[in-house]
Amino acid sequence: GGNSRRRCLGVLRTLLAHHGVEVDEQTMLALSGAAFDFFYKSEDPGVCGRMFIRNPHMLVAETLGLATNEWSAPSADSSFEALGQAIKHSRPVMIHHSGPEPTWVIVIGIRPAEDQVTYIAPNGRGPITCARSTFMSRWGAQSVLGLGPRYQFSISGRKHTPTPAELLEETLRTAASAVAPRTVLGVASGVDAYKALESDMLAEPGGNRDKLIAWGQKQLPELRRCRQAARAFLQKRAGALGGARTE
Repeated sequence: GGNSRRRCLGVLRTLLAHHGVEVDEQTMLALSGAAFDFFYKSEDPGVCGRMFIRNPHMLVAETLGLATNEWSAPSADSSFEALGQAIKHSRPVMIHHSGPEPTWVIVIGIRPAEDQVTYIAPNGRGPITCARSTFMSRWGAQSVLGLGPRYQFSISGRKHTPTPAELLEETLRTAASAVAPRTVLGVASGVDAYKALESDMLAEPGGNRDKLIAWGQKQLPELRRCRQAARAFLQKRAGALGGARTE
């Protein structure tokens, strides 16, 4: 459930769990920067629920000390070949399906003889097997989250296990990056986004009122949920760290 970026993080959680890494939703929001970030575009009030400050797959996996593989290419054939290589090495692959409804899925099997692909969708109804042609028609060449055409992501193992202190430090670095003034894919982020919102609120005439009400209705509940996740994550991590230091 939820918006597209929470769904993305939910599928990433499933991929992490396959590799024996159990992470709760609050931690996913914190590690990806979603718990701390802020985007604003006056003509597109839903932008907050779609964007990340950085590639969330890489950011979360790197913070957790995991080794990753990513690939993007406009060519359908070379993309499918790269997908096949990962599956051959027992690495499930996360990709984005543009249809029938846009969603991230995890590819878990390819049967070359039958020309079939098996994947898991976030609805949890079990693996889905379809013809390669159907699968490729859903795996479009348009870029999602600025990650490039036919983006695919997999985890190949563990590089190191971060200590609780390292995990907290990396997450605080991500949080600082999330509030820094910048533009991400043409959208104001961090301090710049707050300034853009303030400018819209102060602007005359009052034609902005309806637009700002629509923004508030769409984004404030989600912002509150993200900030609550940030607070819960930081309190839990700092508490555990304090406890470890006093022992």
